[in-house]
Amino acid sequence: MAIFMLLLVLTMWVSLNLVTAILGFVVSAMLLLSASRNQFVNIFLGVGFFAMAYRSLSNYIIAYQLMDNTFLVGHVSFVYYFIGPSIYLYFRSVLNDEQSLSKRDWLHFLLPVWAILLLLYYLIEGSIIFGKFYLQASTSVSNNVTPYSFYLQPIYHVVLIVAQCFIYTVLSWRLVHLKLKTKKNEHPQLKKVRTWIITFLSSFTLLLIIAFTGAFLKIVFNIEKKFLFNVDFVRSVFLIYLFTRVLFKNDLLYGMPNLKTELPVIDSLPPNELEEPIDKENSADTLKINANSVIITTPNHVHFDSNGWIKPHEAMISEVFSQISPSGTLETDKVLDYINRINEYLEKKPYTSVDFDIKSICTELKAPLYHIEYLFRYYNKYSFSEFRNVMRVNYVLKQFEAGSSQNFTIEAIGLNAGFSSRSSFFRVFKQITEKTPKQVSDYLLNKDLKV
Repeated sequence: MAIFMLLLVLTMWVSLNLVTAILGFVVSAMLLLSASRNQFVNIFLGVGFFAMAYRSLSNYIIAYQLMDNTFLVGHVSFVYYFIGPSIYLYFRSVLNDEQSLSKRDWLHFLLPVWAILLLLYYLIEGSIIFGKFYLQASTSVSNNVTPYSFYLQPIYHVVLIVAQCFIYTVLSWRLVHLKLKTKKNEHPQLKKVRTWIITFLSSFTLLLIIAFTGAFLKIVFNIEKKFLFNVDFVRSVFLIYLFTRVLFKNDLLYGMPNLKTELPVIDSLPPNELEEPIDKENSADTLKINANSVIITTPNHVHFDSNGWIKPHEAMISEVFSQISPSGTLETDKVLDYINRINEYLEKKPYTSVDFDIKSICTELKAPLYHIEYLFRYYNKYSFSEFRNVMRVNYVLKQFEAGSSQNFTIEAIGLNAGFSSRSSFFRVFKQITEKTPKQVSDYLLNKDLKV
């Protein structure tokens, strides 16, 4: 809120529209860059924010009489056609956990693509007629003077854009109504998702009402929008709030808010489920010097598998998972599917690449980052960085058992396991095994080291 107020004060010395445009372009760039790291939904949010920022830039250009070219900047622009479908697809992708578009979904962009083609047509024909770059200039939405063979008056573009945004806003509210129903004892993540989406959609709806009111007064009664209120100011206040929400609470760069909760205590399960409590610090949760990951088992139902995942026995999956995981989170079937797919991916030994990170798993599974982060918070005994280190140390142990240290240096084996340097390899290896790599290598070769 402090940042939001600071930006509003800044606009007293700088153009309100210019500040809004710059902030919007920065945030949209951040969203689109994060989308390249597998946050697919941010493509739509980035495009939508870019179009909104472009509108503010257009107002700034017109106010200072720098340009007034209909369909490029001004009353309408081909860019505005992207706002409605982009915002709707953002909401839909977040709420449905979608990571790609189907062929039918591309139909949402028929009007924006048509607008781009129409712009290209105007540019090409204008160049042919005048022998130079030319685009129809206009100071009125109902201007009828045009040199083009075909020309759609700006008033019709205004109607199309407003109608399109209205339809997609209704679809978005319907989606929210179906997907974000309030539940008792829901998980904090769901509350954060609801708060952000309702805030964003409410703000967008108010912006649409303002735009519709202004267009109606201008077209029907030829009344300027400032007759009733300063539309630019109201719109900019809403946009600055939305942009700063992303810029300074950038958990949204993950597609929806990150979890801010702590790991559950596994030994808090009822005694009949775990006859022996698990102490993650002092019990059997230490890596033994062999080629297999540690497996913690309990007499009844819960154990950690070879990759550190909490795995109840088949007969107890629903009951135990419901006790381990908070309500309102991923469904049990999806959790098990993700775990199985991650284990299959690990068979390819991706951790031996120095660039292996949690986003590598997201890309391979085509899964949202916040889902994979959630798995490591609630279903794995390690954080991701610990998990990666254990995988690499286990790989080194297998190489030692296979006798690779007779043909390669210990340092080379560590680097081949994915460690970025000799020092990090030795430090991590000793932290996990409590032995140096040379001690373990000698033990496995000579079988005379006491562990």
